[in-house]
Amino acid sequence: NEREMIYLNMDRLPLDSPLYDGTLVHEVQHLIQWNLDANEDKWLNEGLSQIAEDMASLDTVDPAPYLEQTNIRLDRWSKYAPEIFAHYGGSFLYLLYLRQQAGVAALTELAKDPGVNPVQAEARGMRILRGLLSEQTPAVHVVPGPGVRRRHMRPEEMDRRPWVRVYLNFMRPLW
Repeated sequence: NEREMIYLNMDRLPLDSPLYDGTLVHEVQHLIQWNLDANEDKWLNEGLSQIAEDMASLDTVDPAPYLEQTNIRLDRWSKYAPEIFAHYGGSFLYLLYLRQQAGVAALTELAKDPGVNPVQAEARGMRILRGLLSEQTPAVHVVPGPGVRRRHMRPEEMDRRPWVRVYLNFMRPLW
């Protein structure tokens, strides 16, 4: 175990399957990241590995579990299904958004020096995005909504006394 190597269980990963290719790319990214920062936070390391799968044009990343439970935090990973799958999906979507908005160079910068803890890494990612957005004018596309239907508005009857309610109902206009 004194070499950098990847072990794959061939009983579970057929050689010609997309899952094999995706797992191999995922694990190679872990090797590269370990050389850059051996103490990388789990959410960032796993998210970068899934970004590597996406950049290799492999359809092996599934963010759906995160979309089903979006209250999952990036920095508190569960060890159990289904939460762990949501963590993978959340970290992938966060880094995918960062890559789409700021480019691969932003991910490289974040991977080299994310900060001391997950909060600093997330803040660094947000600073990269803010810097990018401040340099660009966002395109605004306005879609007209449905027409507004105006209805006669009546004030709410606040007085709960029965005789006042009868009086208000009697005196109310018929329209």
